[in-house]
Amino acid sequence: MREQRFWLIPVLVACALFAAGCGDDSDGGGGTTTTSSPAETAESNVDSAVKECVSKSDDIGGSVGVGLKATCESVGDTAKKALESGSEDVKQALVQASSSCKSAVDKLPAGEAQDALSSLCKAISGDE
Repeated sequence: MREQRFWLIPVLVACALFAAGCGDDSDGGGGTTTTSSPAETAESNVDSAVKECVSKSDDIGGSVGVGLKATCESVGDTAKKALESGSEDVKQALVQASSSCKSAVDKLPAGEAQDALSSLCKAISGDE
């Protein structure tokens, strides 16, 4: 009688493994996953780059720092307005803002100021 039931154990184990494999993979947390649109992601990147640029301008100080800070904020505002417009021309507006940013880089003294503004230009163009 024992021999007849021996085959039942591997069958039950196989059924248990199959049932476990068919179960739900979620952790039951019920949390929601949020995704950002490309425009929201770009705006977040620009915001971060503006903050970093302004922080660098504070570190540099003096007239160069003041000029850099004004440029960072101005260029960042222009890029954010382009993103907020939501029109089909957003990409073109960002290209123009990036181009304007790059031309402003050339007007700054070489070194940290140019590097800080260049990082912002890259964030606007999406080249990060």
